[in-house]
Amino acid sequence: MKNNSYVDTYFFDANTALEEAKKANRVKTPNPRITGLQICYYNADEPFENAPENCIWVPFENVYNYFVTTKNRFPRTFNFDNSIYTSHEQYQIANMFNETIQVSKNERKALVDLYVEEVKKYTPNFKDEKLRIFIPACRETTVMQYISKNIAKAFKKYNNDYEIEFYMQDTEMQTCQDMLPFFHAINEFKPHITININHYNNTFLNDSIINIVWFQDRMPAIVNDSDIKIRDNDYTFHLTSMLNRTLEKKGINSLYQPFCLDEITYQERDDIQRKKKIVFVGSSYKDRIEEIKDDEDFNIIYDDMLTLFKEKGCLTSIASEQSDIKYFTNKYKKPASFIDEVYAYIGRDYCVEYICQLDTNYEIEIYGYGWENNKIVSPYFKGILNHGKEISKIYNSADYGYCPGGYVLMQRTLECAFSGAIPLISEVRADKEDEYDLGIEESLQFFTINTLEKILTEDKKKCKFDLIRDQYSYKSFVEKIIKIIKMKV
Repeated sequence: MKNNSYVDTYFFDANTALEEAKKANRVKTPNPRITGLQICYYNADEPFENAPENCIWVPFENVYNYFVTTKNRFPRTFNFDNSIYTSHEQYQIANMFNETIQVSKNERKALVDLYVEEVKKYTPNFKDEKLRIFIPACRETTVMQYISKNIAKAFKKYNNDYEIEFYMQDTEMQTCQDMLPFFHAINEFKPHITININHYNNTFLNDSIINIVWFQDRMPAIVNDSDIKIRDNDYTFHLTSMLNRTLEKKGINSLYQPFCLDEITYQERDDIQRKKKIVFVGSSYKDRIEEIKDDEDFNIIYDDMLTLFKEKGCLTSIASEQSDIKYFTNKYKKPASFIDEVYAYIGRDYCVEYICQLDTNYEIEIYGYGWENNKIVSPYFKGILNHGKEISKIYNSADYGYCPGGYVLMQRTLECAFSGAIPLISEVRADKEDEYDLGIEESLQFFTINTLEKILTEDKKKCKFDLIRDQYSYKSFVEKIIKIIKMKV
């Protein structure tokens, strides 16, 4: 799919840089599912006209001035192809370049420290005409960035009493690891309130700033033994009962907040005809087993877990008294993380392969990363969809949205329901303590691997989506946040 050997590079021959930049190569980011656009910096007396955005002119004498303030990633290597420099000169230039880059990095760290100090001592006035809300996100995430963006969007749509600043990297040439732009942005905006997903981001906040945190994943900070600083003005929400228990073990009180969806983007569209079709939108989980698939026990464990999965419909989690995950952990002397990844792979890739092999009257369409080389799935693979309206329109065209996985009310479930496709959900209720109105089940069709074919040969269930649309919109979450703010102000 992508050649991940490319890295951001400083070229000492401008034409070589230009030719490489035109290829729009992709580089790795900390998230294996997200790539960046390769940056080709170049040394020259004058810049090119109409060069691609990733072909950036930085004369050697201007390296310090550029890199001390840029939002772009730094180069990780040099390229002397077609340059006039001897090997000895290349060695000297490389040393000079690295020294200059290090000076730039040191200056950037000093600037970060300065901004942190400024943010920490800033006390907002809650009597201001409009309260300011800062909502940060990271482009190197597949889902979280859209959740933050949708919270910002909902505030702007449903309440004009607040000034909203949504912060995220501007281009594919920037990285979330660079904290200078982040601290500059928050210092300039001077918020009364911050809203974060999966991270507290509170160590640099003034004690008077209200901080809303919504945990959607078991992040290292809440599962390891490290201490977490919780301020009086930190308010925590959890996505699932499992996360609630995890937070309680850390001594953190939290409120339930289920998945939300943007009802403006995800909606039914009368101009799109619904067909006898099942759609799955999501990536393969093959990358999640990349580090364990060569383990000598992997295939044995996989087959053993798959047999039980077929019998039961789901495997009970580590939190259950009769935990299947714990059973396999003990049986094979593997960490729970190993068993969890095998189960995640079964719950995703096996289930997608299974539906592709069923003999039904439904068309099957699969979208997402990693399926193009799967021999079973590839005949049904239709490509990659942009997040949002493009996904909703695909669901608009289908009777069912296929939703295998470990939860009932996941993002995919809501995307289907809001778009009018019946969510075809893995039957995992016996393993879950998820908090949701039982009326929601009227909007869903549950399946196990053993019942899936039977369901798809029967008349389609009649579902109503009004309740699920009402309870799981971003508007409802915004209203909860506003209640907290008004309580504190």
